[in-house]
Amino acid sequence: GASDALPTRTDAGLLYHVAALDKVLKDTKVNAAASVITTRGEAGAAFRVGTDIVYQDEIHLRAGYVGDNKNNDSGAALGFGIHSGRLVFDIARSFGGLSADAGQPPTYLSLRFLF
Repeated sequence: GASDALPTRTDAGLLYHVAALDKVLKDTKVNAAASVITTRGEAGAAFRVGTDIVYQDEIHLRAGYVGDNKNNDSGAALGFGIHSGRLVFDIARSFGGLSADAGQPPTYLSLRFLF
Protein backbone atom coordinates (compact mmCIF):
# COMPACT_ATOMS: atom_id res chain seq x y z
CA GLY A 1 0.00 0.00 0.00
CA ALA A 2 0.91 3.64 -0.35
CA SER A 3 2.35 5.47 2.59
CA ASP A 4 1.82 9.07 3.61
CA ALA A 5 4.68 11.51 3.19
CA LEU A 6 6.35 12.71 6.36
CA PRO A 7 5.72 16.32 7.40
CA THR A 8 8.19 18.75 5.89
CA ARG A 9 7.43 21.79 8.02
CA THR A 10 8.20 22.37 11.69
CA ASP A 11 6.60 25.22 13.64
CA ALA A 12 7.87 25.73 17.20
CA GLY A 13 6.78 28.60 19.40
CA LEU A 14 6.05 29.97 22.81
CA LEU A 15 3.42 32.08 24.54
CA TYR A 16 4.34 34.24 27.52
CA HIS A 17 1.96 36.04 29.85
CA VAL A 18 3.69 39.31 30.89
CA ALA A 19 2.66 39.07 34.54
CA ALA A 20 4.74 42.11 35.55
CA LEU A 21 2.21 44.32 33.73
CA ASP A 22 -0.79 42.91 35.62
CA LYS A 23 -0.12 45.27 38.54
CA VAL A 24 0.22 48.32 36.27
CA LEU A 25 -2.65 47.64 33.85
CA LYS A 26 -5.86 47.06 35.80
CA ASP A 27 -8.18 44.38 34.32
CA THR A 28 -5.73 43.97 31.43
CA LYS A 29 -3.46 41.07 30.47
CA VAL A 30 -0.61 41.24 27.98
CA ASN A 31 0.53 38.08 26.21
CA ALA A 32 3.55 37.86 23.91
CA ALA A 33 4.12 35.09 21.39
CA ALA A 34 6.91 34.04 19.04
CA SER A 35 7.52 31.11 16.74
CA VAL A 36 10.04 29.83 14.20
CA ILE A 37 9.01 27.91 11.09
CA THR A 38 11.43 25.69 9.17
CA THR A 39 10.92 23.55 6.08
CA ARG A 40 12.91 20.36 5.59
CA GLY A 41 15.31 20.61 2.67
CA GLU A 42 15.23 24.43 2.55
CA ALA A 43 17.75 26.87 3.98
CA GLY A 44 16.62 29.57 6.40
CA ALA A 45 13.59 29.93 8.61
CA ALA A 46 10.61 32.23 8.95
CA PHE A 47 9.56 33.79 12.24
CA ARG A 48 6.42 35.23 13.82
CA VAL A 49 6.13 37.60 16.77
CA GLY A 50 3.02 39.13 18.26
CA THR A 51 1.13 40.41 21.23
CA ASP A 52 -2.43 40.06 22.49
CA ILE A 53 -3.72 42.70 24.92
CA VAL A 54 -6.85 41.45 26.70
CA TYR A 55 -9.17 43.76 28.65
CA GLN A 56 -11.50 42.14 31.23
CA ASP A 57 -11.11 38.76 29.48
CA GLU A 58 -13.48 40.02 26.75
CA ILE A 59 -11.81 42.55 24.45
CA HIS A 60 -8.66 41.63 22.52
CA LEU A 61 -6.28 43.92 20.63
CA ARG A 62 -3.65 42.03 18.64
CA ALA A 63 -0.58 42.97 16.61
CA GLY A 64 2.00 40.78 14.96
CA TYR A 65 4.69 40.45 12.34
CA VAL A 66 5.76 37.59 10.07
CA GLY A 67 9.29 37.61 8.70
CA ASP A 68 9.80 35.27 5.75
CA ASN A 69 12.52 36.65 3.49
CA LYS A 70 13.11 33.43 1.54
CA ASN A 71 9.52 33.50 0.22
CA ASN A 72 9.28 37.31 0.09
CA ASP A 73 6.24 37.03 2.35
CA SER A 74 6.88 39.36 5.32
CA GLY A 75 4.44 41.80 6.87
CA ALA A 76 2.48 43.08 9.82
CA ALA A 77 -1.07 42.37 10.97
CA LEU A 78 -3.54 43.98 13.38
CA GLY A 79 -6.62 42.45 14.94
CA PHE A 80 -9.54 43.09 17.27
CA GLY A 81 -11.78 40.58 19.01
CA ILE A 82 -14.72 40.40 21.40
CA HIS A 83 -15.49 37.36 23.56
CA SER A 84 -18.92 37.56 25.17
CA GLY A 85 -20.24 34.43 26.82
CA ARG A 86 -20.23 31.72 24.17
CA LEU A 87 -19.97 34.10 21.21
CA VAL A 88 -16.58 35.15 19.78
CA PHE A 89 -16.07 37.77 17.05
CA ASP A 90 -12.67 38.49 15.46
CA ILE A 91 -11.49 40.79 12.69
CA ALA A 92 -7.90 41.14 11.48
CA ARG A 93 -6.03 42.86 8.67
CA SER A 94 -2.75 41.77 7.14
CA PHE A 95 -0.53 44.49 5.68
CA GLY A 96 2.16 42.50 3.93
CA GLY A 97 2.87 39.34 2.05
CA LEU A 98 1.79 38.10 -1.33
CA SER A 99 -1.86 39.24 -1.19
CA ALA A 100 -0.95 42.76 -0.07
CA ASP A 101 1.78 43.01 -2.72
CA ALA A 102 -0.86 42.15 -5.34
CA GLY A 103 -2.90 45.16 -4.21
CA GLN A 104 -5.44 43.32 -2.05
CA PRO A 105 -4.42 43.24 1.63
CA PRO A 106 -6.64 40.53 3.15
CA THR A 107 -9.12 41.14 5.95
CA TYR A 108 -10.09 38.12 8.05
CA LEU A 109 -13.45 37.91 9.81
CA SER A 110 -14.69 35.14 12.08
CA LEU A 111 -17.77 34.60 14.19
CA ARG A 112 -17.75 31.55 16.48
CA PHE A 113 -20.17 29.97 18.91
CA LEU A 114 -18.52 27.91 21.65
CA PHE A 115 -20.25 24.68 22.68
